[in-house]
Amino acid sequence: MTEDRLTQVWRFVLLLIPYALIYSIPISNGLILCLLFIAILQFIKSKSRAFNWKIFFVSTTPFWITLVGLAYSNNLEVGASILETRLPLLLFPILFSFNQPVVKDRAAFLKHYLLSLLVTFFVVLMIAIYRNYKDPWPVIWVNQWYYHYDNLTEPIDIQPLYLSLYVGFGLLILLIDHWGFTTFNFFNNKKLSAILIGILTLFLVLLSVRLIIVIFAFLTIFLLLSSFVFRKRKNVITSIIIISGLVGLSFLSPVTRGRFSGLFAKQYDFSTYSLDRFIIWSVALNHIKSEPTRYIFGNGTGTSEQLMDHLYREQGIEWNFEKKTNTHNQYIGFILDNGYVGCFILISFFIISGMEFIKESDWLGLIFILLMASSMVGENYLNRQKGVVFFSLFYSFLYLTRKESKKFESNSGHE
Repeated sequence: MTEDRLTQVWRFVLLLIPYALIYSIPISNGLILCLLFIAILQFIKSKSRAFNWKIFFVSTTPFWITLVGLAYSNNLEVGASILETRLPLLLFPILFSFNQPVVKDRAAFLKHYLLSLLVTFFVVLMIAIYRNYKDPWPVIWVNQWYYHYDNLTEPIDIQPLYLSLYVGFGLLILLIDHWGFTTFNFFNNKKLSAILIGILTLFLVLLSVRLIIVIFAFLTIFLLLSSFVFRKRKNVITSIIIISGLVGLSFLSPVTRGRFSGLFAKQYDFSTYSLDRFIIWSVALNHIKSEPTRYIFGNGTGTSEQLMDHLYREQGIEWNFEKKTNTHNQYIGFILDNGYVGCFILISFFIISGMEFIKESDWLGLIFILLMASSMVGENYLNRQKGVVFFSLFYSFLYLTRKESKKFESNSGHE
């Protein structure tokens, strides 16, 4: 049966989002609204479709926490801004509840997502080579900065913290597929798949975001152990050799070594901002401990950054005050804004979602939940649109296709 024109347009626009997400949030938001409009038209046109209320309310949990917190916030302007930023947490579940994607959509979407990362890698690499040629530094090793961290991502206007999250998830998709946890087979040629794993590993290392690299290492070990217990695929060893070799070679670069050396510093160094997150968390947690009853429900959405600025100034940590640094921990941020109750609901949301993916034997969904839940320990990904759109898009998409994925795998079998 041929697809109608609306469905074809919906699928085409959906496949454009991974490319727009990296380069332009306004374009990405425009595509989201376009998808929502098409989905509503399809819903009205097809009388047989039913809106999935249960999935809708589960998927939108973080948005409702934010909305309730706004009701008692004493900083409505900032709170409303955060609510606007988190609007995709509501829009994507609505979108996919009106027009639930199927397994064919999942396979095509993830393949285009991987292609968008490969395109981005070659774009930033070519720009780095050009910049190095056009304006070389007088010290040879300093030129390597063009190929690392924020200098690498500056030309496409995205923070390495977010791009590394995207790349890390792309790598995990490849490993899950390459090791036989799914039968999507994005790239039927296993040698090509191994090459792509190597390219994205190199990309992740060049981005040099310590948080994501450490989390990726732990999740890779988790997948490795699981592969031997459940799958025992031969190409696991090849992938591990590629990843370990590239990571090992990367530490020959003084830039990469410098990015990680701060993790092992014995004391905090204000001149290099090493271990700054530990200082930030300490300031926030000490304040929470001093007023425990106040943080049962928190101060309301949008109050945490203003409070942290006050605490930094009070304790003489002026560099944090000048940079308007947030808590760099989503859970601490939720405690300050929405209290222990809000933080508990957020953690419960991750646990319940993870259990649902386990129930349906959906490894990709489970790894996504583990990636996001662990990365939020080191960053407020739900406070910036680059993080919110990524999380809400993939969570809603994977959650709504988890049963389809299980059905697809059980019918297809393994090679």
